[in-house]
Amino acid sequence: LYPTGAEVYSMERLADAVFRACGGLAGEYAGEVFQLLLMRQLLADLKGTLTAFDKTAARPDFASEMLRTLTELKRAGLKPSDLTDAARNLHQSGNSQTDAQNNSAPSGLLEMKLNDLSLILEGYNAALSRSYLDPAERLSRVAAKIKEHGFFTGYSVFVDEYKSFTAVQMQILSLAIAQADDVT
Repeated sequence: LYPTGAEVYSMERLADAVFRACGGLAGEYAGEVFQLLLMRQLLADLKGTLTAFDKTAARPDFASEMLRTLTELKRAGLKPSDLTDAARNLHQSGNSQTDAQNNSAPSGLLEMKLNDLSLILEGYNAALSRSYLDPAERLSRVAAKIKEHGFFTGYSVFVDEYKSFTAVQMQILSLAIAQADDVT
């Protein structure tokens, strides 16, 4: 039996509680089929713009691969600008190490892939946000609400039965530690 007033949450149930208390329940999440169609259209629109993925983007399974990749990037808390910065850092370190010509064109495959992923992620986020919420960003939205409203203030928080955390889950846990009266 739980002490009076104790509540037990998974991360998803915590999200529901935060949205009920702080707002954020409104809005419709995009379904898998819509996300896949949107990704296929985006990849078609980016044809000729992508460098590393331009040929493979036409493959039938590439859109679903990209959706899985973007979900992992979002779970890691990465934004398009993070990918662009990483590509820029690779370019700068590559030019300084090899003393190559000073141009801004991508030189290595990893750099090109990071730039392509940044373009795809940015385009996907923009297109999806016109009509729907992204299910992969649900916990990021929760973290923003917790930070904005001080959701854990006045509470004691007990963390149990987690083997690992994604970057976004770590952000939520960090907010709990910062806001709660006690964390165990």
